[in-house]
Amino acid sequence: MEYSEDLKQIDFLSASFFANVTTLFETITFFNNSVTCAFETKNTKLMNSYSTLLNALKHSSKNENENDVFFKHMPALCFSNLVSSFEDYLLEMALIALKKQPLKMAKATCDLKMLLELSKDEIIEYKAREHLNTILYAKPLDYMRGICDLLGVKPDVIKNEWMEYIEIKARRDLGVHNRWIKNDTYIRKTKEAGITTVPDEYLKPDLNTYKAAFHTCSQLVAKITDEVLVNVYKQPPLIGDIFNKI
Repeated sequence: MEYSEDLKQIDFLSASFFANVTTLFETITFFNNSVTCAFETKNTKLMNSYSTLLNALKHSSKNENENDVFFKHMPALCFSNLVSSFEDYLLEMALIALKKQPLKMAKATCDLKMLLELSKDEIIEYKAREHLNTILYAKPLDYMRGICDLLGVKPDVIKNEWMEYIEIKARRDLGVHNRWIKNDTYIRKTKEAGITTVPDEYLKPDLNTYKAAFHTCSQLVAKITDEVLVNVYKQPPLIGDIFNKI
């Protein structure tokens, strides 16, 4: 098959995403069950470990009440990793597309040192990553259109989930850069995407927020993967809408 290596890589990328995010979800479940078990069985070691972690979290999480400080801890960690997993999926999918059609970067320039020291494939990958960074920091709808143009995805297919993802990504950025406290950047990004946000100033995700983000990112991976397979490679869809019931 002409595109067999591409198809294998696309299959691997989508499967890896779902394996990663399922692991994250089960990590939260295990964490919560362990706490419940510790108190139900009066396990001294687990209860002491719980108290030690809770005290550490209290000192690093000034904006939370005692009930939230512990049970938002694991969803918040997994929330950030979920977004990173989705970004990695998008990046690798876009790299496949740009290696297949490098002329989409026709305006890219290379200095002589790069031309002399790197192979053609290395230059394409380097410039592809550089090109993707310009898309990554575009306005929300421009970001979506840029990704769709690269991958051969019809924007209308993913637009609803993408708007939800804009809030998810903006919230993750709050966690990384601003301790989950709403700021002007978050407000601007969500406003550009036409999203009405909650009035809360502190946006650390709880389990329900994580579940919603898990569903949105999973739907995006399913739809993007199938769009690429059908539109670009003329293959049958791989995933379909099996995640509608998540």
